[in-house]
Amino acid sequence: MPMRWSVLALLGCLLLVSPSVLAGPQDIAAKRLFNEAVKLTDRAEAEGDGMRRRDLLRDAFARLERIVDEYPDSELAVKLISGDPIDRIDPVELRERLREAELAANVQQVTSNAAKAKAPVTAPAAVTLLTAPTDPTSIEGKILKAVVSSLERLLTGHVGAPKLKFSQPISAEREGGQVLLRFPGAKLVHGDGTAEFGNFLLSVVPRDGGRYGFALDLPSQIRVLDDKGKEAALLSYAEPRAKGLYWPELNAFEQLDLSLSGLKAVEVKAGQRKTVLEFVNFAIDQVLAEEPGQKLAGRSSANLLGFKLNPPDGPVVEMVRLGVTLRMSEFDLAGAKRFNAKLGLDLFGQPTAALSVEEQQRLATEQFKEMANFVELSGLGRQSGELAVVGVKWIEKGKPLFVLEDAALRFGLDTTKEPGSFSIGFEMGKLATSDKMPLPSGLTPSRFSVDLAIDRAPVRQFLVSALSALQTTEPGADPAELVNPEELMQMAMQAAPILRLDQLALTAPLLDVAMKGNATLDPQAANLMTGSLEGTIRGLDRAVKALNEQAKKDPEAKQALSLLVLLKGVGRPEVPPGGEAVYRYRIEMSPDGPTINGTPIDQLMQ
Repeated sequence: MPMRWSVLALLGCLLLVSPSVLAGPQDIAAKRLFNEAVKLTDRAEAEGDGMRRRDLLRDAFARLERIVDEYPDSELAVKLISGDPIDRIDPVELRERLREAELAANVQQVTSNAAKAKAPVTAPAAVTLLTAPTDPTSIEGKILKAVVSSLERLLTGHVGAPKLKFSQPISAEREGGQVLLRFPGAKLVHGDGTAEFGNFLLSVVPRDGGRYGFALDLPSQIRVLDDKGKEAALLSYAEPRAKGLYWPELNAFEQLDLSLSGLKAVEVKAGQRKTVLEFVNFAIDQVLAEEPGQKLAGRSSANLLGFKLNPPDGPVVEMVRLGVTLRMSEFDLAGAKRFNAKLGLDLFGQPTAALSVEEQQRLATEQFKEMANFVELSGLGRQSGELAVVGVKWIEKGKPLFVLEDAALRFGLDTTKEPGSFSIGFEMGKLATSDKMPLPSGLTPSRFSVDLAIDRAPVRQFLVSALSALQTTEPGADPAELVNPEELMQMAMQAAPILRLDQLALTAPLLDVAMKGNATLDPQAANLMTGSLEGTIRGLDRAVKALNEQAKKDPEAKQALSLLVLLKGVGRPEVPPGGEAVYRYRIEMSPDGPTINGTPIDQLMQ
């Protein structure tokens, strides 16, 4: 029974990564745009706001025009050119509806403008940072302007956010081959107090290929003052380091080396000092590299060592290590440069906080559109990553609520071909909790791991569909509502991806379980999948014997014993000379339904 439910759960994962691959490329792309147009017209019919209804119909009509312009060889384009109705869309009728919506929206806009003219309009406050006089045509002048302008755009329009101030104007000077930018007496001022950072020094060195090397000289402590100017907290750290190589064409760090060690956050209250946060070291390391054929590869990692959170009120959290690693290869470098150039992004991104809601939505739509185009044409290369934790403790009132030995979550994504592949893995060591575990101690896992992969999965097409759906999302709307489960199921059936269980392993004091195999999505099968899994259980006889004694006093042991007896009965034992029995299992998922060693699972559950 557990494996049956595992297979059904994994089927849900398949549905998330399996668009259609049977039609031609132009027909697939055209169908996607047509489905979006249908959804937009449906939403327009239900929309009460005239301007919003007009915008929805505009978007719908624009998608039909894109089908004709961009995919002229598709079946849908031929039908649209002829002017014939297609399903629920009549191009002639849609054009007339749009004309009526334009007229109604114009009337609404005039009324709205008249109402707004009577009310005062408060524009976002523009942040201006003072700079020392510098020749704007010099290299130091250009770098100063670029950095300060980015800071100003970043700070503009953030209502209620802390204000960044400096004790003197920001200056830039050339020293040999580098430009030194000085930020004296930096402060973050808020209504509740002030954080004093002290002096910053940024060194920028122009490099070949349009790159810029940089190094940031950081102060070794930060003082936090309350609204009355009294010291409320102090952050100190040793050996702060921030340096790297910035790549403007990608708006990314080709190299980044950031590190803080020995950090301590001390709270000052009523003359008493208490360390509320500390860690041994925090480091970020990133390296990107060009590969042959205009491809990009890279690695990025972040590590936090010796972390301890000890707030005045609340649980104590300790962690030996938290690590995140991301890897990339065969990423389309030329496409990434075009994407960044078209959106005009810089180091700090676009100043969306200073935009109206409508402007932010238009910008987000444009970004999603460009991302969808990029993924459709280029994919995302090969991506992989891992999140790992070691030695986690959660302590309340001096007692540990849970202790986790270690855990890791892994993923992999290959979009270099279509269809591509996706993989995910999880591994966990011993977990101890203050609550009684639902399993007898002899069956409680001391190590568990699982690795799954989906082959023949059209990941790129799924990502394009998801990004295209987000283009029509209104602020505050749930993107999940745009997903049609029936369409996902149909896509999955047509793609027929293969699910591989590369490894499932469980180790407990009394048992060792292992399993592997694969399955294919099959619409003709009773459980929608066909394939087989092979598994073994070691120590089953020993576990049954131990639980026989425990079951006399422990109801949970009695329930677990029933399952073990069932597994023993259906298993095929192999007894090596002088060793304990190993029980083997073969799970077949046929069109008629799943079986274990030839016995239908439905019979086993009766």
